[in-house]
Amino acid sequence: MNRQTVQSTLPAPAIPAHIIRGPAVSRDIRFALLPSLAPGARATVFATLEAMESSIHRRRDGQAIELSEIEDVETTHRSDISRVIEIWALDVGNDRDRLIGFAYLAEKGRAALEAALHKTRNAYAQVAA
Repeated sequence: MNRQTVQSTLPAPAIPAHIIRGPAVSRDIRFALLPSLAPGARATVFATLEAMESSIHRRRDGQAIELSEIEDVETTHRSDISRVIEIWALDVGNDRDRLIGFAYLAEKGRAALEAALHKTRNAYAQVAA
């Protein structure tokens, strides 16, 4: 076996954690939904967690969603943002269908967003009944 063959059969090294350089976010923003983490992406800003959650609920259009916390995000103009929540709409097989966006919640994480989503889902279910 030659050296090239041996190297190609070795497992790929783990991808190291790195900083994602995201869009610019003003210092006074507490709740935002970003369409991507690319520099220059324009955030939709919300005054409250409930307003952001309502927007996410409308965008999901009845589909199940998946929430994943992403750490080590660096934004322009701010050093305090270190994590966002990636939100995917899922298809009937629970596979990712479309990206809804990346939620930024000032000083709050995934658990706060999940609680708000659950509260609204229950409210809509009561209205429909």
